[in-house]
Amino acid sequence: MTIQDESVLQKMEAEIQKALQHKNQSGKVREHVRAVRLLADLLLDDQEDQAATQPSIPAMPTQTEPKGIQPLNTERLKDEDANGDSIFDF
Repeated sequence: MTIQDESVLQKMEAEIQKALQHKNQSGKVREHVRAVRLLADLLLDDQEDQAATQPSIPAMPTQTEPKGIQPLNTERLKDEDANGDSIFDF
């Protein structure tokens, strides 16, 4: 855990303590809980950013042909009436 994480957690703890001190005033409690949520989001976003910047090893793709599909036959049909390679030549 980094120093920044510890300071954010300490601030969260302080906000929770303030919320407990004002437990009879719902508006103040909600204000402190919002601050805790904001600090938690800050901490989580920072951890997600750090995880995204770490290099990962991509999985090696496998080259298997799906079952039921046969490879295309590349042999050309020979027809006496054909006059070219285009499918539009009749």
